[in-house]
Amino acid sequence: ICDGTALSFRRELLPWQQVLQESDSSPEPTYAGSSHKERVFIPKPRGRKLLETFVNHELTEDEMEELLRNVPLSLANVLKEVKHPKKSPDRMKCFLGTLAKNSPVCGFLHPSEELHDFILKVSKGASIRDSVADMEFLQKEVPVLFELVKNGDSSCVPEILRPLLLDLLEVAEKPFNDKVQVPDCCTGETGMDFISFFPGLHQVGNRGKYTADR
Repeated sequence: ICDGTALSFRRELLPWQQVLQESDSSPEPTYAGSSHKERVFIPKPRGRKLLETFVNHELTEDEMEELLRNVPLSLANVLKEVKHPKKSPDRMKCFLGTLAKNSPVCGFLHPSEELHDFILKVSKGASIRDSVADMEFLQKEVPVLFELVKNGDSSCVPEILRPLLLDLLEVAEKPFNDKVQVPDCCTGETGMDFISFFPGLHQVGNRGKYTADR
């Protein structure tokens, strides 16, 4: 099965890397947020792998030290507080396991004005477990955090987790912060028009340039 882009590569016998390199020197601005490492919370694959092991199995002392060096500071501070010492406590497994996945943060923390305001409120120490409306919102929008709060010792999100939540929110919103206007013009200036559409269909817009193309 071939898509339109693959067919156009075959038709022209032209390597796509060469086209992207040639277009990279153009003055057209790039669109931020397309890089995978900008969308996941733990950019380093080694860090995600070690965190997954910490959640499901056990780490040696050396591996634990390596884990702390390969994750963001806010997460490292949480791990220092909850380490058991070799594996994750049961109440944290679901939450930490989600962070260890090779998936964008916006996949489990869906950016919206309501979620933004809610995370800010939670990070300031608001009591949410006693509020039916807050817990209902948390269960719907951030189920992994809902389980942590429901089974916790306090009606608030633990203080050690609050900086981590703010960092997660920042990463989740990053791909949507740059509101780039897509031009209506159908003629591109990148020299890539002939490889960025289905050959049997009319082109309706430019492909655009992304930081991941570099």
